[in-house]
Amino acid sequence: MFGKWHLGAFQENFLPTSRGFEYFVGFLGGGGDYFYHTANNGYDWWANNTIDKSVYGTYSTFVLNSSISNFIYNIGKHHQPFFMYVPTKVPHGDYSAPDSWMDIYAGNYDGDTGAWITEIWMLDSLVGSTVNYLKDAGVYDNTILIYAGDHGSDSNNPNYDGSYGRDYPFSGGKGNNYEGGVRTPCFVHSPLLASSMVGQVIDDITSVYDWLPTLLSLAGVTPNSDLPVDGWDLSNLLFKGKSLSGHDEREVIIALKPCSYNKNNQKSYVSWRSRKMMTKEGGGGGGG
Repeated sequence: MFGKWHLGAFQENFLPTSRGFEYFVGFLGGGGDYFYHTANNGYDWWANNTIDKSVYGTYSTFVLNSSISNFIYNIGKHHQPFFMYVPTKVPHGDYSAPDSWMDIYAGNYDGDTGAWITEIWMLDSLVGSTVNYLKDAGVYDNTILIYAGDHGSDSNNPNYDGSYGRDYPFSGGKGNNYEGGVRTPCFVHSPLLASSMVGQVIDDITSVYDWLPTLLSLAGVTPNSDLPVDGWDLSNLLFKGKSLSGHDEREVIIALKPCSYNKNNQKSYVSWRSRKMMTKEGGGGGGG
């Protein structure tokens, strides 16, 4: 795993290496300084369970790039199948980017807006570099790439041409359970996809917790029957175009109870394909 954890760090058994990941490079919290990796008056950059101060002053996306390269060439290609999870920080506040990149990509924008635009370009570059590493290591042809957002865009910050509607045509954004907060971009790319599936748009109701059973199925792994797996296996939908049985009546739980991010979380669920019930207005839609 390379990037942002933000799933608990109070005890060692909450850390990535205690939750199934053999390697971890990144930060445990929700944010921090891109260059100096400081957050909440502390330093937050780790290599497995050890603080790594050798990257102090190096922009986090550059650290992730070199770490991904090292893993693919020296570990991943020798141990197949492998699962690599890359939750990057870009784009995310606090907004900042290297001057050399800002000079090229920020255009006429400065401050947070210019840095935000540049961070998007840096994300694009990181994805492109990762694909090139996979190809150069000879594992690309047997790889499935999943690109997914964790929640909608922040609808208030940073300002871009006076518009806060980056989640249009959906209402809301990051921090609530309207469609703008919970419906996110996602695509699957792989040389293993049939030509008939390339470029297809899938409108079945799916959720982030479908990825675990889907990836287990694609890797030929049978889950432990004593540990029920949430979510649906999407492999036939993605690779054969077979619609999910019963998807028209599927319920997807979005939020159940308040959390520390916003104590007014909505309790809501999606069902009957086109209908959605929300029982309370407030937070949700991810806080990362």
